[in-house]
Formats: sequence, structure tokens, C-alpha cells
Amino acid sequence: MRTFFIHIWGLCIVVFSISAMEMNSNERVPEPSENFHITVIDIDDMPFDGTQVSFNGQTYIKGNRGTAEVYVPFERIDRMETLNRMGEKVEVKLFLINGESYTITCESDDEFTGHTSFGEFRLSLQHIKRAVFEEKIDPTVTPG
Repeated sequence: MRTFFIHIWGLCIVVFSISAMEMNSNERVPEPSENFHITVIDIDDMPFDGTQVSFNGQTYIKGNRGTAEVYVPFERIDRMETLNRMGEKVEVKLFLINGESYTITCESDDEFTGHTSFGEFRLSLQHIKRAVFEEKIDPTVTPG
């Protein structure tokens, strides 16, 4: 009888695990309110040339600088590089379009998402080497 309950318990764990994996794999990337073209390069130097790119669903990077929480809008960023991965934190250097640069600390599971020519992508910050903020796409201009 005891082994029967152990088998049932194991089966429940397997079923719940499969259900959780299916829920995560069906999630679509968020559609941000503004359309930014950003090239995100992962730690294997694989580029993802994306549009409708967001950081945790937003068009700004949120992190900590000292004890302050900071929000840096995409339109002010030229490029970003990850410096140190420290467990659940990632040190990020932001290079702004005005020539200034700042180092902030973000969560390692923060993620960039967006659309590419082949579909969608989702990359957590711990797997990103750098990102180049190409342009903000004006929705009123049609490609020609």
C-alpha cells in the first residue's frame, strides 16, 4: 500500500512539472508601447536583431545604482554591456547617447524580448553579453 502511494505521489509531481513547462513555453513576448530596434548579443556571440524589443515588458532598463532604483529609457541608451554575473545579480554598464556611462545592478532573470525575422526571442540578462540600441521606429513612417 505504501509503495502505491509513493507511485501516485511521483506521478502527480511529473504531471504538475509537465503542465508548468507547457505554460511557460506558450507565453508570448510582450508588445511594448514603443517600437525599438535593438540588436541583442548572447554570451555565445549569437546576435538577435529585434524589433518591438522590451526589457521585462518595458522600454527602459530598471536597476540599482547604489541604494537608488534607477530607470533608464531606451531612447537615452547607445549600448549596454554585462560586466559581472554575481549569482542572482548582473552588473551592467550603460553607454548613453550623450557620451556618459553608468554601471547599474540588475536581476539575472531580467530579460529582453522581441521579434526577429524568424519569430520571437526571449533572453535573460545572465545570458546576454551586450545590446546595441539601433533606433526607435516611428509608427507613422512606412518602410519604402
